[in-house]
Amino acid sequence: MIREAPCTEVEPLLFALLEDEVDDGERERLTAHLRRCGACRRRLEQERELTHALAPAALRAAARSDGCAVGRRRIAWPLAAAAVLGVGLGIAVLSSSFGGRTAYGSIAPARYEPTLRLANGVNVALASHNHVVVPAAENDTIELLATGTLRVAGPAVIELDRAPETWKLVLLRGQVAATLLPGARLRVSSVHGARTLDGGVHLITMNPAWYADTAAAQEATPAELLQSGYTQFFQRADMASAEAAFRAAWKHPKATEEEQGRALFYLWSSVGRQERYDDAVALQTEWMKLHPDDPSYDYVLLFQGVYLRESGHEPEARAAWDEIVRRAKDEDLSAMARAYLGGTAATTPGATQGKPRARESVDRYVPDRLLPDGAGQVGTKVVVAYGLDPKNADHARFRKIAEKAVARDHAAFVDCADADFERLSKALRELLPEAVLFVLPPEALDVKLHRQVVLLSRSLDEDVFPDFTFGWFTARDGKSAEALWERTCETREKGLASKVWTSTFVTSGMKSCEYPNYGLDVVAAAGFERKALAFATRESDPAVLDFVHGNLKRLADAGVVSMTGNGDPQGIWLFDDARNADPKTHWPFDPARVGSDPKGEMPRILAAEFRKLELDRPVVWSGTCHSAATHRVFVEGDIVSTFGSSERTELYEMPLAESMGLSILDAGAVALLAPIGANHGYAVDLETEFALENGASLGEIVKSTWDDVFLQARGELTLVLPVAGGPPTYAGEPIMQGGGVNRVLLGDPTLRPFRATAVPRERTIIRAVRDAKSERSFDVVVEWDKGFHTRGWNLYSAKPTTSRRIAARVRLDDLLPAHAAARLAATLRVVDGKGEALEGFVLTHAEPEVFHGHRFLHLQANAPDKVLDETDVRATFSVTWRPVEAR
Repeated sequence: MIREAPCTEVEPLLFALLEDEVDDGERERLTAHLRRCGACRRRLEQERELTHALAPAALRAAARSDGCAVGRRRIAWPLAAAAVLGVGLGIAVLSSSFGGRTAYGSIAPARYEPTLRLANGVNVALASHNHVVVPAAENDTIELLATGTLRVAGPAVIELDRAPETWKLVLLRGQVAATLLPGARLRVSSVHGARTLDGGVHLITMNPAWYADTAAAQEATPAELLQSGYTQFFQRADMASAEAAFRAAWKHPKATEEEQGRALFYLWSSVGRQERYDDAVALQTEWMKLHPDDPSYDYVLLFQGVYLRESGHEPEARAAWDEIVRRAKDEDLSAMARAYLGGTAATTPGATQGKPRARESVDRYVPDRLLPDGAGQVGTKVVVAYGLDPKNADHARFRKIAEKAVARDHAAFVDCADADFERLSKALRELLPEAVLFVLPPEALDVKLHRQVVLLSRSLDEDVFPDFTFGWFTARDGKSAEALWERTCETREKGLASKVWTSTFVTSGMKSCEYPNYGLDVVAAAGFERKALAFATRESDPAVLDFVHGNLKRLADAGVVSMTGNGDPQGIWLFDDARNADPKTHWPFDPARVGSDPKGEMPRILAAEFRKLELDRPVVWSGTCHSAATHRVFVEGDIVSTFGSSERTELYEMPLAESMGLSILDAGAVALLAPIGANHGYAVDLETEFALENGASLGEIVKSTWDDVFLQARGELTLVLPVAGGPPTYAGEPIMQGGGVNRVLLGDPTLRPFRATAVPRERTIIRAVRDAKSERSFDVVVEWDKGFHTRGWNLYSAKPTTSRRIAARVRLDDLLPAHAAARLAATLRVVDGKGEALEGFVLTHAEPEVFHGHRFLHLQANAPDKVLDETDVRATFSVTWRPVEAR
């Protein structure tokens, strides 16, 4: 006889039943209960509808096969730090789309890391029951689908349960700021009582008056001062205001001991962020005296060492880190402390503690990495006619270009008129291309398609890097595409039209002006005349548009144009992007209001202004977010100022005339290297240096950014594919890495307009090739002279202890026998220009790559901030290899 199951037992299993993740006994009991219980049948239908809305079947199946399901298990808290948001970056983390069992929302952590930056962490899906522990120095944003947003600043502990009608929150420690949607409800309880909250903004505290008397709860309290400080600290990054709020809470006569402790903790944090290190150290000492047994004690001690080093007290800093290592209460903090001490802490996968000689930074890279033999890769060029309707006369002009490209490059041709991505994937896997030219109408291109192709390109061989280059050949219409093709052929034949490299960038706190000889040293070394125009935001230069209108036409004589600054698909912003963080300035997304600015508060350099230019077929680089978007725009949190905000992913079908990217091509550019979504503008400098150092093709240039992303992720890159109407995107991936993948090429990937140029003050030397019976080796010596180095900032790293680097990409063709499979390993030694050992470096990457007849080794050593700028650096990577039989 089957045991009857009560409703309380059935409800938590309904989504598991939908996902076919219940055992036979559970299934029988659930089926019997559902036959007689209409309420549970209705809940089951609600679960089915929500599951269908949030996670398409293909995603759910993939998630189950990858072991990514969420549900009855408790939440894990992986933290992967990302670099701080900077110029040209506008990625706002809202919530995420999760596969597997139903995700009812997401938790997005932000943490104050030992690099003195705020770092975004990996997001976690909400299940029906969640026990959430928020540590000190962390602020978690919890998105409740169709309900609202909770912000929890640590230290705090809550229980969050999904009930049939609403969510239930049990506050066990700390406080929570809740912003609930109109009509939504949230049940709240603690040891002091219970309340039900309706739509609006609420501050949930442990104050007994909050549960007993709403009026009394409105009086100024330490909790409200703390919440104000959290908002200034984590959301607005206004450290002076945060300091004032935390100091007031710390000294409040009614503050509890716990509230005083939390206020003092964040007080030293906000003071430290203002670089008042001596003041911060004094506050830290006070906190540690009062809280010697607190779990965050070593965390505070780690920062105290950072502040002491920054203020010139090196012996005291080392003493603080030595204390952490001696106590060894937290493995991660101990590893960070050893890294600051200059030891060989294993702070990243693939790095283990070696045996250092006196004060040397030596580390062993394990496991050994397989360098495949590369057989089967023959450098095929492929042209894909994608989404071209044979009945559309304008599309016929695009197709004619595809046919010309096939004839020019003796390329294989793939006709994908139906835009069937699965069929396209199968064809490319069979062809193993080196370069792919996608010829397509602008309406067919979006960030989702681009990301799908990048992920496909990674999967064709065994290394961690993309396996072909590609570019999107498109334009506003067929006539414009034909003109772009003619410019491409002329540039292939004659080279760039001039040796003028003109940069534009957006700045603040000054007036707009011209900068002579502005740009990377390698640009001058390559023989280019450097020019630059600085466009100041309207807050410091009300006449900025006059300056733009008078000077933008000066781009006409450039062979290369580079542009950085915040922006959106329609244009470059000339206003402070802090508006993105101010909800009072936002409006609900409405296609009719996109880009509207009736009060003139958000001046932009719009697409129409670029389209009026007469460019002489330059290569154009852009770091402006979304500047390569052509028609289908997924509205994200970094462009809410001009596109509006929404609780879901909105798809805006932008008129082609509004596209900044298409307008730049209309104006006469031969190619555009730019982001199709959010990114960091520093990618322009990284790509520029790679282009000139290697004489690279345009496809190789953009691939270098993807290579960097996959290298830092060790090939295990997490990407979100946006879905219109789904949850907001990009919260489920490392923020910088996702932005790097968004870099695209609009143009021909085989175009090679630059000659190879040595980067000033940098040298890579191969020496000491050794040959033994069982093992062979060689040294790669990377020499960087004192000063700024473009690659010195590790933009796509997800760890705070690896924010600086010295790196090289070495060609192995002359060092290993052709087509021989081998296993590679490496050790590291770093010294200054005088041969004295440098502290703080850790070997993090020795990744081999096979790419169509050529083999490379990507080497990288990482260190904390400021190490590279202060002295000459000489890194010796000793690489060993042994032949293995090819599989």
